[in-house]
Amino acid sequence: KDGGPVSGKARLERMEMERFARYWAELLQAVPEARRKAVEAMGDAVRRELNIQIQTADLESGAKGTVRSWQTTRLGSRGGYSVVSPARGTVMSRDRRTHGWKMRQHTYRGAPITARQVTKWLERGHGTRNKGGEGYVKGRQFYSWTRARAWEQARRAADRVLSMIADEVEL
Repeated sequence: KDGGPVSGKARLERMEMERFARYWAELLQAVPEARRKAVEAMGDAVRRELNIQIQTADLESGAKGTVRSWQTTRLGSRGGYSVVSPARGTVMSRDRRTHGWKMRQHTYRGAPITARQVTKWLERGHGTRNKGGEGYVKGRQFYSWTRARAWEQARRAADRVLSMIADEVEL
């Protein structure tokens, strides 16, 4: 009879410890997935901001959609980082002389032009050759404007994801 309350207390503590251990086991399993989801959400938020900046840039309306379609979000192999950058690949256009049926590869100094090059030229500006001589097209700086707002957008997205995951794993 003397051991009754002590063994009851010990049993309660053991149950509490098992519950505590289960909680931490679940939490430790959830952390890498939570990190990956948060980083992915951060990248998506930055890409949305970049799309807004491209849409408001001084470009022809058809060009805005094309440039937005070139931008991609890539996630690191272990989910530790997210990158928004122009897609790999060359730029093709419809040849107006053939009424849009034949695709034509654009080149610069003999090499195919890539989406990355065009995005860089639009971002930073570029020189032109025209009948009157040399000219310059100023940069639209949509990546620069996005960078200024990226941290806040990314932090909000990560907070939302982590809050959802925290609600799933409760003690």
